[in-house]
Amino acid sequence: MKTFLDDRRLVGIAYAAFSVALTIYVACITPFRSEMLLADAWEHHAAVLTLSDNLWTPGNPTYATAEPSIRYSPYSVGLAILCRQTGITPYMALSIAAVLNTLGFFAVFWWFLRGFAMASISLAAGVCIVLLYGEAPGYANSFALSDLPWHMVNPSAFSMLLNFVCWRLLWRVRSCSFMPTMIAVAAAAAALAVSVLSHGMTGVLGAIGVILLIIAVDSSQRTRTSMIVISVGVLSLALCLAWPWYRFIDAAAGGHDPWYWFNPTILQRMFYLWCAPVYLLSLLALPYRSEPLVRWSLAVSGAVIVLGIVSWVAESASLARLPLAATPVACIAVGYWIKTVGQTPRVWSTELIRGLLSRSASRNAQSLTQLLFVVAMLYGALPQFHAIVSEPYLARPLIAPLLNREDKQPRNWSTYQTVLAGLEPGDVIFSDMETGWPVPSFGGRIVAANHLELFSQGQRERLEDSERFFATKSIEERRELIDRYAVRFILISRHSPLASHIRDKAIVAESNGLVLMDARKWLAAHDE
Repeated sequence: MKTFLDDRRLVGIAYAAFSVALTIYVACITPFRSEMLLADAWEHHAAVLTLSDNLWTPGNPTYATAEPSIRYSPYSVGLAILCRQTGITPYMALSIAAVLNTLGFFAVFWWFLRGFAMASISLAAGVCIVLLYGEAPGYANSFALSDLPWHMVNPSAFSMLLNFVCWRLLWRVRSCSFMPTMIAVAAAAAALAVSVLSHGMTGVLGAIGVILLIIAVDSSQRTRTSMIVISVGVLSLALCLAWPWYRFIDAAAGGHDPWYWFNPTILQRMFYLWCAPVYLLSLLALPYRSEPLVRWSLAVSGAVIVLGIVSWVAESASLARLPLAATPVACIAVGYWIKTVGQTPRVWSTELIRGLLSRSASRNAQSLTQLLFVVAMLYGALPQFHAIVSEPYLARPLIAPLLNREDKQPRNWSTYQTVLAGLEPGDVIFSDMETGWPVPSFGGRIVAANHLELFSQGQRERLEDSERFFATKSIEERRELIDRYAVRFILISRHSPLASHIRDKAIVAESNGLVLMDARKWLAAHDE
C-alpha cells in the first residue's frame, strides 16, 4: 500500500519541519536548565567558565587543584574561545550550542541517510529517536524529547553529530578516486578525533561505526574500505594524542576511580528500561538486512549490546553506555521497518484494526507487531509530554502563566548568583553534594562533587570527608578538615537536613533559603 512515507518530497518537507520544531523547542526551553539542581549542564558550564577565564592553564574547574579536567574538550575549548572573543557569557554560549547541536544533529542525520539513498526513512527514524524509550533516561547521550533542552548542551550531543559526519564521509568515498578519498579520510579522522576528545564513550561508538562500515559495503570494496578504516583510526589516534589540554593516554586509562565510573545500576536501567524498546523493535528489520544501511545499523546495534554485556562482566565504564549512545543508529533500522510496512496514522486507524480482525494468521501476526510498536511509542511518549508541561526546567514556565498556575521554578541561578556574588575565584566551599554542585559555575570550588573528575586523586576521601564534616561533633576535626582543603565558606540550604548547622553569626549572604557562612566564624559560633 502506498503511503505518505513513500512520497520523498512530502517526507523531506515534514522532516525539515520536524527538525525546525525541535530546534525552536530547545531554543525556548534550554534557558531553564539551571532549574534542575543536579543537571550535567552545571559541570559543562563550569568547564567553559574556567577556560574562558584562563584558556591555557585553567587548573581544575571543580576542585582547588592544578590537574586538568576531562571536560576540557574541543567542544568546551571552542565555546570558551567564543566567550573570550565575543564577550557573551558561558551560559549563553551553551544555550547557543544546544540550539546548534539540535539543528545540526538532525540535519546531519538526514544527510547521512541521504548518502544511502534512504532519506525517505528520516522522519520515521527521527520520531523514534526522540520518543522510543522505555523511560526518558535523563542521562548523557539521551535524545529523548524531554531531555533535549538540558542535554543538548552536553558534548555528547556534539560528538554524536560528528560521528554521523564521519560515517557519511567514509561511506561516500568507498569508490572514489585517490585525492577525494584522502581528503575525506583526513576530514573523517578529524571528526572522529574531536568526537573522542569531546565525549569519550560517544567517540568509541564512532570508532565502532567506522569499523562496521566494512560490513555495509559490497564484498568487492571491503579490502579498500578496510584500508580506509585503518587510515582513519591511525590519523584519529595521532590527533587525540596531540591534544594539549589533557593527556589522552591518561583518559584512555580510565582515571583513578573505577568504582564510580562503572555504575551497574545505570547499566541495568539502560538495558531493561531506557533502551529495551528500540533494540527489540530493531529486530523487526532483520528480514531487510540485504540493504546496506539496515545491515550496518543492525551490526552496530548488535555490537554495542554485546559490548554492554561485556562491560557488565569486565566493569568497564568505557563500554557500559554504548547501547544508550547508539539508540539513534538502532532507530534507523526501526525507521526502515516503519517505512516498509507503511506504519502511518492511517494504518493505525484502519488497516491495523482490519488486520487484527482478519482470519489470516500471518496478517494477524503482522498487525499485532504493528500494534506493539504503537504501544511502545505511546509508552515512551506520554510520560515525556507530561514532563514537558509539568517540570519547571522544561516548558512549565511558559505554560503556567497561560493557565494562571504557579511555575514552581526554584530560581536556582539568581539565588546562587546573589549568594555567591562575593566569592573570589577559586574560593573553596564546604557543602553537601547537592547544594554545592552549582558552586563551580560561579567561580568557587568545592570539596566533594556530585560528578567526579577523571584525573583528580583522592575523591573517595573527599566524599567521606564531606559527610564526616557535618556528621562529627568534634570542633577540632572540623577545623582540621577546613584547614586541609583551605575552606573559606560553608554553604547550606535552609530546606536541607543540614539546616541545623546554620549559625546566624557566621552568615555572609542569604537568598531564597540558601545560606553562605564564613568558615572561621562558623567554627567560632560552634565553640560558643
